[in-house]
Amino acid sequence: MRLDFKKLLPHLIAIAAFFIIAVIFCKPAFEGKVLQQHDMVGVKGMEKNVLDYKEKFGTLPLWNSNLFAGMPNYQVNIEGPGILINFNKIITLGLPQPASFFFLACICFYILCMALRCNPYAAIFGALSFAYATYDPIIIGVGHITKMLCIAYAPALLAGLVWLYQKKYWIGWPLPLCSRRLK
Repeated sequence: MRLDFKKLLPHLIAIAAFFIIAVIFCKPAFEGKVLQQHDMVGVKGMEKNVLDYKEKFGTLPLWNSNLFAGMPNYQVNIEGPGILINFNKIITLGLPQPASFFFLACICFYILCMALRCNPYAAIFGALSFAYATYDPIIIGVGHITKMLCIAYAPALLAGLVWLYQKKYWIGWPLPLCSRRLK
């Protein structure tokens, strides 16, 4: 099997464009600056009694009374290994937050466009439009990290389903599995 560089070139251009634009758009993150995300600060407060409980009893509780009027603890803090954490670092090329969110959204939307057989250059434009839509920077700015990850991974999930319906099982079945969010 021979690698056709002409067919690969638009995809390499797409990845490079997504990377460069994410780096430029999120330049302060590369200078060591961090977003002061209100909701991430709030989570620390919601998580306080859970961490105190773990320190005292050695395990996390199932219920968190500091989470709104009381909710299951997996909403804030959960223990256990997950493959998605490593997968996320690989697919985002180790970019820091928030650049990784924009890059991830671009890649996943581009994958969906490829599943729908779009022109690769139109797919690049579509992916950039999807990732940098007004809502995405706003939710990242306030700290809705899991919501942004869901938005970013959703196109990859849809691409996997498209490929499954096209009977391209070997490429279609991993994408819905990888789209699950584990913390």
